[in-house]
Amino acid sequence: AAAATAEAGPVAADSPETTLLVLSPHQDFVATYRQLTMLSWDLQSRLQQAGLAGGEKWHLQIVLFHPEARHQAYAEGPEEASDYSIRSPYPTIHLLRELDVRTAVASGADVQGVPGRNSARLQGEGLSPARARLLGCYEV
Repeated sequence: AAAATAEAGPVAADSPETTLLVLSPHQDFVATYRQLTMLSWDLQSRLQQAGLAGGEKWHLQIVLFHPEARHQAYAEGPEEASDYSIRSPYPTIHLLRELDVRTAVASGADVQGVPGRNSARLQGEGLSPARARLLGCYEV
């Protein structure tokens, strides 16, 4: 992965706007949300080394999703329905082109309000429906 990252160079405008890296939950290095977070720190460091990130020069944004994700950093307190806004059936790293994020924000749409609206909607629906939706992803 390091070699591929180092050779990547700047993210071209005609490259894919978003990429999802869906990982096996059976891999020890992403078995917990904390481990996935630590992996993202390593990935950010490698992006900086490759010249794709650092200071004001961010070409990619990283967003994490995990079956155990919690909004609270130390997962203290009871589980909340809003936690499901950052959960996915499998550990997932979402790569977004910074150019596209900035374009969306500049469009005038309330892009920055999306996470809050998603959390509020899930809180309004309650924990049981949020949990059932995630569990439904495993049914075949």
